[in-house]
Amino acid sequence: MREMDTIRMEKQPMERRLLLLVIAYGAFVSLGLPDAVTGVAWPSLQQDFGLEPSFFGWILLGLCCGYFTSGMLAGRLQSELGIGGLLSASCCCVALAMAGNSLSQHATLFVVYGLLWGLGSGGIDSALNAYAANHLPTRHMSWLHACYSLGASLGPLVMSSAIVHLHSWRWGYASVSVAMLVMMTLFLTTQRLWKTPQEERPKELQQSDRVSIGQLFRLPIVWLQVLLFFVYTGLEALLGQWGYTLLTQSRSITEGWAAFWVSAYFLGIGLGRIVSGFIVVRVGLNRMIRCSTIGAVLGTGLLFIVPNPWVSCIAFPFIGLSLAAIFPSLMSRTPERLGAKVASYAIGYQIAAATLGVAVVPGLVGLILRPMGTESIAYVGFCAALALLSLHESVLWKFDRIGRL
Repeated sequence: MREMDTIRMEKQPMERRLLLLVIAYGAFVSLGLPDAVTGVAWPSLQQDFGLEPSFFGWILLGLCCGYFTSGMLAGRLQSELGIGGLLSASCCCVALAMAGNSLSQHATLFVVYGLLWGLGSGGIDSALNAYAANHLPTRHMSWLHACYSLGASLGPLVMSSAIVHLHSWRWGYASVSVAMLVMMTLFLTTQRLWKTPQEERPKELQQSDRVSIGQLFRLPIVWLQVLLFFVYTGLEALLGQWGYTLLTQSRSITEGWAAFWVSAYFLGIGLGRIVSGFIVVRVGLNRMIRCSTIGAVLGTGLLFIVPNPWVSCIAFPFIGLSLAAIFPSLMSRTPERLGAKVASYAIGYQIAAATLGVAVVPGLVGLILRPMGTESIAYVGFCAALALLSLHESVLWKFDRIGRL
């Protein structure tokens, strides 16, 4: 682990590395910034445009479709534009989407801009994760994703401040648009610095490194990695979106306390990523993910088997801490498991699978909630955690058996 991190650090001069590191941290904050602003603006949007509650689902659908599409295309776009070019174009998409929302006079445009927003965010997510996995020490991957959590927590504050102090949700979207334009400018002015040695080679040699989707998915370990991301984000989103319902409707927790413990779940994820960045080098990535998946099984098992209200509440931050290291650690492990050539493409597919997990798993629970009852939330969470543990152990077995691909 230390040797791998040393190799990554020595690939670039110190000044260049520090500059790109600072920009990457800022980019992860900006990536999380837009994620929750529409949720805060939604009551005002409903009132101004006379929208039905179901319309919010169409906005999220546009976002998910854009995110999934850009994840699927990220490897090819990165080979064409380079990491700096892809990051610049993606930030531009998000800035345009936020500016479009701030100026929209028709509600339907929010769905269109949601698609553009997803295309940009997915591109940023894929490119930054690919860059960090290949060029930054492992601990920075955890801290970068903690910065995403910081951005996601700042977004609601930006929108609520615009509504309270400026009396319009439009200024909230405009503020996020300005922040994304700043990031776009940074990526444009430093575009040359993001170039990897592979990108500086002649185009003919670069084209020989391209990997088709058929070549990629002929590798069984790629399927396992993609499924891992689908299950992980499905589990994280399930507890985040349905946890409040479980605590209030099934565990008899008051609304205020339920909101507190669900917030503690997200806080656990953010703090866990900060802590894991300090200890991952000593513990090792494989052991870190194994301990995290076992912790997720224990936490969700506690939530499912012991329906006591306060035991259930305590389980939420414990699960959050357990889940914290999994996503960044899996991302950081991808180049070693798949090789740098395949990893730049596979990471985009992993982001696409993660997007599907966020949409599909909570959505399926919504479908079975009425016939099976609210306790099905805890049951599905426990099954997802078991699947996560099993998939990761399968990846370890496969990788140990065949070595580096």
